[in-house]
Amino acid sequence: MNIPGWVAGLVLAVGLAAPAAAAPLEAYGGLPSIESIEISPDGSKLAIAMSTGEQRMLGIKPLPAGPMQTYAVGAAKVRRLDWFGSDRVIVTTSTTSWVPGLIGPRREWLLGFDLDLARHKATPLLSGSPGRGQIVQRRASERVTGSMNVLAGPPEVHVIGGMPTLFLRGITFPADTGVLTILKVDMNTRRTEIAELGVIDTDDFVLGQDGVPLARSDYDDKTGKWVLRLRRDKTGWKVNRTLEAKTEPPFLAGLGRDGRSVIVGEMAETGFEVREVAFDGTWGDPLELSDVDAMIHDPLTHRLIGYYALAGDEDRYTFFDPADQKTWNAVRAAFPGDRVQLESWSQDRKKIVVLVDSPTEGPAYALVDLATKRTDWLFARYKSLTAKDISPVRPIRFKANDGTELSGYLTTPYGAPAKNLPLVVFPHGGPASRDARASTGGPRRWPAAAMRCSR
Repeated sequence: MNIPGWVAGLVLAVGLAAPAAAAPLEAYGGLPSIESIEISPDGSKLAIAMSTGEQRMLGIKPLPAGPMQTYAVGAAKVRRLDWFGSDRVIVTTSTTSWVPGLIGPRREWLLGFDLDLARHKATPLLSGSPGRGQIVQRRASERVTGSMNVLAGPPEVHVIGGMPTLFLRGITFPADTGVLTILKVDMNTRRTEIAELGVIDTDDFVLGQDGVPLARSDYDDKTGKWVLRLRRDKTGWKVNRTLEAKTEPPFLAGLGRDGRSVIVGEMAETGFEVREVAFDGTWGDPLELSDVDAMIHDPLTHRLIGYYALAGDEDRYTFFDPADQKTWNAVRAAFPGDRVQLESWSQDRKKIVVLVDSPTEGPAYALVDLATKRTDWLFARYKSLTAKDISPVRPIRFKANDGTELSGYLTTPYGAPAKNLPLVVFPHGGPASRDARASTGGPRRWPAAAMRCSR
């Protein structure tokens, strides 16, 4: 994989130039000015993924005030931002390309970078060069002939002994076949060692709070055989359950509520079910989750703390801890009549970044500080759109020619009567998908890392 030019020629600037004026049509068809915001664990800084045209930038904004430092990324897509402590950011980008020597089509690959804010320097992760991301075998019996410099899933930062530690999902080549591998990175020395080596059918791992892989799923897409393995002790993996699922295999969704179980989601006769599987192998009853769309895990402990569901037109967040639920209810109440989505929060839950979508003003990011009981607007999601560019949207129900009842959203021009207008129809994909009142979307989700690589 080629390293994007932003690493070789990192550009540091103070502030962010105002975007050129754009017609409403161009603004609607363009990328969001702000794509995501992650607050640091201590609540002192914001990491911001921004776009101008087809170019991306990263912004680091100190709180409560101070100039923003911006870093030019280029055309690569910024897919994820993860804080490593409060002075480094793990940046995940993606690019579409062929990989020489691999059998497979042109596809989108993920790349990881360490942005050191003190040194204003970004360094590629898993670069493979000596001293910078070189893969070290954990045991001599694990013969690894090479590795890719791409990520095969989301980075995870685990706090071990009070210090942050980085774990990556990568692809290594034991016996010349690419397999999913958990890699532990020493951020001071760049030493990268194998924490766990999968097999050819491994599609995901769940790491414990200490970073040790505790659950593994293997899936053979030819036979439809799905296997859940648990590590009960240091002797290795033990098969917990084997299922045949040729169309919709179960999937792992992180640690459970107590940190000593793993979440497994699967389709059942009654619909989608989520269960906690204890590390002694016991399967719990299905959790009573209402139309869950995404799990919410604590960024520090990685335990399941709640879930998100789009219920009708309402973004519904349910937290298991009453204190977390009370906090969220207070945040939600500050924006009556608007869609409010959780973007990120500080480790102590006192500073919360939310995406607020107003039916009259459009979407914008806000910072809620519970300690000071203060709310500050941060950025509009689309900088070139004003209130006059936000057209009214309302849900509608209608019947097709065969009598089937359908639902949708009707957008009418701002300030014009809704009569004798031309109609443009945007059908969504599916059937296992739906549209929402606005295009801000729900919480970001990562699919299980399922890929086959050979060389």
